[in-house]
Amino acid sequence: MKNIFISMLFITCIIFASVYGGQDCSRKIGKAKAALSEAINTLQNTKKEFLGESHFTAPSNGIYFFACTFLQYGVRLHLQMVQNSSEISKGYAQRGDAASGSMSAVIYLNKGDVVKVRHYPGQGSQTIHGDWSYFMGYLL
Repeated sequence: MKNIFISMLFITCIIFASVYGGQDCSRKIGKAKAALSEAINTLQNTKKEFLGESHFTAPSNGIYFFACTFLQYGVRLHLQMVQNSSEISKGYAQRGDAASGSMSAVIYLNKGDVVKVRHYPGQGSQTIHGDWSYFMGYLL
């Protein structure tokens, strides 16, 4: 996914340079490269926030998109995505051989708000197959 974002940003920079070309094209390409570098750093920092964790703390106010897919291991699986302590999405995977589920949310967060994925309360012991599951999000 990171490569898709980088490719989109690179294409945007090329379009920017071709539209605003002329005598000061080099300066504008330099600004586009700086913007691309900043966007890549933001993506890398966001990725670090999500790796190995099932929660995210909003670095700034804004509208965020979150998605989670998961694979159950042996029994039914009930999960929920919460903002601070309020549910924003529910997910379910049926009992069976490698059944999966997903959930997503688009939500406004204030700086410092926490979004996390957790087991749905009161459902007993359930296992998530971690190698085939993910939680991700980004600022829109």
